[in-house]
Amino acid sequence: MNKIILGILGVVVVLGVFGVSANNKLVRLNNEVEGQWAQVNTVLQRRFDSIDQAVGALKVSNKQELEAIKLITDARKIYTAASGDRDAQVAAVNNYNGALNGLLLSRGINGEAYANLKTPELIGGLMGGTNIEGNENRIAVERQRYNEKVKEFNNSIQVFPGSIFASFLGYKTKAYFELVDAAATKAPQIAPNLNF
Repeated sequence: MNKIILGILGVVVVLGVFGVSANNKLVRLNNEVEGQWAQVNTVLQRRFDSIDQAVGALKVSNKQELEAIKLITDARKIYTAASGDRDAQVAAVNNYNGALNGLLLSRGINGEAYANLKTPELIGGLMGGTNIEGNENRIAVERQRYNEKVKEFNNSIQVFPGSIFASFLGYKTKAYFELVDAAATKAPQIAPNLNF
């Protein structure tokens, strides 16, 4: 009888130790994902600020430029409104990327085909200068690091036996910071009847 009780106690102790270890690992991984997302937010804020400064310098009347700038501004408002909801923020950043890509791609259009672009020097400076190029490089690095942390976390909560503890403790998979396929494969339309 004593051996049975000792055996049961041994199993309970082993499960308890394993449970505490699994919980600690999940907490650590979750904190790493949150910390990396904070870093992503930092570089995104840097991008937003630099674009806002450039946009503030633009005093344009060209309809196409104004529409592109409006798309960028609207995408940023959506991002700001989604504070605390990472999935909504990722979607908003993807929309922002599409609008920004459309504005930047307009710089590469032949002047004869789009002669009324009034800000090529400013946009060219943004593309080749430290603002956009540097910010986009930082975002790419931090996005990759974030996705690596999300992958590690998601693997931990989806692989047995961690999945049992994760489910019991309420952990759910986290969204990757991915580019929208359509935006990655073609330039977005930034103004009516203006295709790239």
